[in-house]
Amino acid sequence: MQKRKVLLVDDVQLFLEQEKTFFNREIFDLLVARSGIEALKIVKEEKPELVFMDLYMPDMDGDRCCHMIKSDRELRGIPVIMVTTGVDEDDFERCWQAGCDDIITKPIHRHYFLAIIRKYIPLPERKAPPRPLRPDPPAASYRLFRECEYRGDLHRNAQFAAARD
Repeated sequence: MQKRKVLLVDDVQLFLEQEKTFFNREIFDLLVARSGIEALKIVKEEKPELVFMDLYMPDMDGDRCCHMIKSDRELRGIPVIMVTTGVDEDDFERCWQAGCDDIITKPIHRHYFLAIIRKYIPLPERKAPPRPLRPDPPAASYRLFRECEYRGDLHRNAQFAAARD
């Protein structure tokens, strides 16, 4: 299976590290940028399937970088998710005006982050591991169980349960 490329863009290392923990490294190839200029270069070269970009960064803010991505014919199909503190309505307006596909607010909640990933990148469904089959009880234990069941002897049922485990 080919790894899915995702670009994480933030100038704060702590947020980058937090976002990295949300990804299964066997499925994703994580690319990292620390500024809008660096992000734009990586998007042009690598063409990731999804971009998570902080709004406020040095050199070039995320909304400006997002606008440049969405203005490029080759890149406009790449979903850009803006990440912001979400304290100011003007921040949301800046993100939407830039053409972003979605917005996530900090602090980032793992389940919401994963839901956003699944919205834009189809992932294989996780399956619960099969439960191991219990071995058949030895004949003596089975006879004891049947005898207790017949007589309704709770004390012996408890003995059976303890002997079985």
